[in-house]
Amino acid sequence: MTMPGIVCCRNGLYAVGCALIAWLMLSIMLTGSVNAADIQKNDFRLSFNKSGHWQTAWVHANPWWPPNKDRRESLGGPDVAMRRYPGGAAMWCEVAKELEVYGINGIQLESSVNAPYYNVFRAVFEGFQAAGNQRKVVFFLGMHGNNIVADTVKFFTTLQAELSHPNLYKLDGRPVIVMYSASGHAPEKLQEVFAAVEEKFGPMVWLMDAMNAKPDLLRRFLPYLDGISMYANWGSGTQQKIFSELVPVMRQEFSHKIFEAAVQNNYFNHS
Repeated sequence: MTMPGIVCCRNGLYAVGCALIAWLMLSIMLTGSVNAADIQKNDFRLSFNKSGHWQTAWVHANPWWPPNKDRRESLGGPDVAMRRYPGGAAMWCEVAKELEVYGINGIQLESSVNAPYYNVFRAVFEGFQAAGNQRKVVFFLGMHGNNIVADTVKFFTTLQAELSHPNLYKLDGRPVIVMYSASGHAPEKLQEVFAAVEEKFGPMVWLMDAMNAKPDLLRRFLPYLDGISMYANWGSGTQQKIFSELVPVMRQEFSHKIFEAAVQNNYFNHS
């Protein structure tokens, strides 16, 4: 198959603000020739309609690099920001408008489950709703600590109202969750997390960060997951090598899974 059109990173993305770690996530679901029944016979995740994710584009954002952050840090000198943003929900309203300009569906907002930024998530949802342009928010959760089952349940318990927010991104009615550092846990442990969360809040879509994944890691984890995403920070040579290894595996062995492919390079990381 041919890959959908890739949106190239240019300086225009800078206008989204320093909160947005500037790379695009071109969400692609690859099709392969392996028999679907053979692929899914050892799969622990239930099938659902993933077609709505096709050709969506996302950027990562984190609460500690908000768009209105002073660019000088502690080094002094002028603040060279291209534009000035307000604070709170009004800031995120402006971000949502910038996303629409560049055809980006929304942000994957980072937070660790054991050190959550609840108030930032609430401000983002409020701002995105005020923008009125249907930009969406994805939970991008760092699976840190030794109590990830309890911590993840607590995270969604605290933000339970936001699980029904119109600007939360969902596929087939399921909130989409991207996990950072998930491969530091056994896949069976992640399965415990999913079971505990979904028992209380209903089905969700779980994607694992596979930035530096190898084929064997994908084969170990993907039967427990709905797909992969990528927290990218690399040059074009590294990107080419990674995709030369991962694309055949995703296409031939996991064509029924979501494959978010990172499109960026070193020069746009934390731009």
